[in-house]
Amino acid sequence: MKRGNLLRHLHAHGCALLRFADDGVLGFEHEADAQRYLQEVRDRLAEFSLALHPEKTKLIETR
Repeated sequence: MKRGNLLRHLHAHGCALLRFADDGVLGFEHEADAQRYLQEVRDRLAEFSLALHPEKTKLIETR
């Protein structure tokens, strides 16, 4: 998915996105959506022999 299409897709599915340089924070209303998106990102990066840093990538609950 192209970057612009990805951002529109995320917004349409209730995801808030905050970016700074090469860091990002994504906010989802439902944990299942966050889990699914995280796996999609990992799968996509693996296609290019890349990976998210395990100590810098996490799901947190905010309420």
